Amino acid sequence: MYNTDEVMVNINKYLKKLMFTIENQASFSFGKTKIVNKKRLDDILCCVEGAIPQEYKKYTQTYGTMGLKSSLYLSKIHAAIKNKFLLSTDVYSVKYKELEPLITAFVAELRKDLNKIYESNT
Repeated sequence: MYNTDEVMVNINKYLKKLMFTIENQASFSFGKTKIVNKKRLDDILCCVEGAIPQEYKKYTQTYGTMGLKSSLYLSKIHAAIKNKFLLSTDVYSVKYKELEPLITAFVAELRKDLNKIYESNT
C-alpha cells in the first residue's frame, strides 16, 4: 500500500521541476508558447508517471479512467506539452499559459482519486 502524502510530495517535486524547466530552460517564446528540449520534458514526464502508485494503474486497467478525473487532467497536461514544432523534431512547442491551471487541477484531483482508491482497497 502507499501513503497518499508521500506520493503527492514526490509528484509535486517533479511537477515543480517540470514548470521550472519550461519557464527557465526554454529556447525561445512565441506569445503563449515556449520551445523546450523534448528529451528533458519527456524525462520529467516519465518521472511523474513513475511516481504514480501501482494501485492507481491497476485501478485504471480494471475500471477504466472514466471515474478518475486526474487521468483526464494528466492527458490534458500531455496535450499542452507535447506539441510538435514545425522547424525541429528535437523540441516541443509548450502551451505554458494553459499548463499551470492544469497542473493545479491535476494535483487536487489526484489526491482525491488516490484516497478513493486507497479506501476501495481496504
